[in-house]
Amino acid sequence: MNNILHRKNPEHRNLSSENSGRLPNPNAMVQLLCTHLRNEEWVKKIFLFLFIVLSIFAITNSLNAQWVQVNNGLPSNVGITALATYGTNIFAGTLNSGVFLSTNGGTSWSPVNNGLANLQVQTLAVSGNYIYAGTNGNGVYRSSDLGSSWQPVNTGLTNLQITYLYVSGNYIFAGTYGGGIFRLPINGSNWTQVNYGLTTLNINAFVFNGQYLFAGGAGLFRSTNFGSNWQQISNFNNIWVHTIAILGTNVYVGTEYNGVYRSTDNGNTWTQINNGLPNLIVQSLYVVGTSIFAGTNGGVYLSTDNGDSWSYADLNKIAFSFVTLGADIYAGTGF
Repeated sequence: MNNILHRKNPEHRNLSSENSGRLPNPNAMVQLLCTHLRNEEWVKKIFLFLFIVLSIFAITNSLNAQWVQVNNGLPSNVGITALATYGTNIFAGTLNSGVFLSTNGGTSWSPVNNGLANLQVQTLAVSGNYIYAGTNGNGVYRSSDLGSSWQPVNTGLTNLQITYLYVSGNYIFAGTYGGGIFRLPINGSNWTQVNYGLTTLNINAFVFNGQYLFAGGAGLFRSTNFGSNWQQISNFNNIWVHTIAILGTNVYVGTEYNGVYRSTDNGNTWTQINNGLPNLIVQSLYVVGTSIFAGTNGGVYLSTDNGDSWSYADLNKIAFSFVTLGADIYAGTGF
């Protein structure tokens, strides 16, 4: 089955986060079925993905409330890989069923796949009047009509395995598996590869803290000029980075096997902050107000003290993506 849950913000205010829905890196879902595989075994992982069921959940009433499923209209056993909002609309990207749209807070969902040549949607992003969808093997598509039609935007992309899309400054960034990072001007049509300084071509996470653009995957990097060149952060030389988030002036990194790291000085120094986290495979981090959600392989955990401590958030599933709409929090999860 598939699931979508939503949760009400107790302060009933609009919420936002740099992190939108995304597909976990090529290792993320595989952990549910087998021991860790190396990242280059992409083809094997694609087949393993087909056996993993992801879901969407939403939370109501408070940050400690129960999660409620909101799945009407989603196919059975669909894999939810990405979540994004556009106005009052929620988009859900799926592993092999394309994109679904909800115009009523998740009460019902409808497919919006006209023009999508590849229904393995790994990431979604919103910029201006466009919704962007990154696919596994067919590059990037965008829509200006709420997904009613999609057009490819692949000029300049030399790698079409898109793992993550992120909007920052005047650009859209695409992380790829095997091609590094590509950059597209807002409303533009031509991508440019921006890998100078990278020591890996496997990138699946971005975040911007107002000074640095951080990129993660097989290591962690930062840029002061929106990707024109990158500086490697040596603390993560042998660590896979699943996710990056910003809370205030702090940068948070979720990793495989090493839990969560926090930097208070733009990434110069890092501290592990795993108090209360029983599982150190952290697939996602999501900031809501002054709280941080961590989607781990042992369920979802919540910190209200900048990551100093973590408590169980009453969801025993692996959340790969989160998004907010008004006072509600949505989570895409795996069993």
